[in-house]
Amino acid sequence: MTTDDLEARLGATLGAPITAAQRRVLDARVTARLASAKTRTGSSARRRSLVAALVVLVLAASAVGASAAMRNTESPLGLASADEYAHELDAAKQVVPIPSGAAWPSYLAVSDWSASYSRGGGRSQVEFVAVCLWSDSWLEADRSGDPATRATAAAALRDVRTWEIYTGSAPIHGMRAQFDRLAEAASRGDPAPIQSFVALNCTP
Repeated sequence: MTTDDLEARLGATLGAPITAAQRRVLDARVTARLASAKTRTGSSARRRSLVAALVVLVLAASAVGASAAMRNTESPLGLASADEYAHELDAAKQVVPIPSGAAWPSYLAVSDWSASYSRGGGRSQVEFVAVCLWSDSWLEADRSGDPATRATAAAALRDVRTWEIYTGSAPIHGMRAQFDRLAEAASRGDPAPIQSFVALNCTP
């Protein structure tokens, strides 16, 4: 897997939640560290303990971010409730185009109603899934010899560079590069880069 592939996968999970269980782990670590600080005497010892507690918080947050599906713990726009995130998903599905006859997958929904989500991550996830659907559409049209559908999919993959996932306030450079390669491959009729992207990033 290349660095760009890894960055693309990270970008695809911007909206993944911090689960209630993960928040409890963080809370327990910080609480334990702060409690140990109270048992020490002397202002310098307390200062050292509080600094250590902050370090634990940062490291624990990093560990949570790298766990399981490599979930992000923060967004430049802050965190959103599950209800807000669900509305964001629904709103994005109404305006992000997908191929004729395609449907949004069932997993594109709130998975943990007690979790916090990255604000803006819902739109990113919807758009990333749409990129996968258009890539699949292009590949199928290429295999079946359907030039009209292939041209429509190629145009959609070029249009991705006008979407929020590409132009947003905190785009990932590797993701932009991936989408550039997809658009260029579709335009010149080269299935290999599109097949690679789908295999690495799109859920079967």
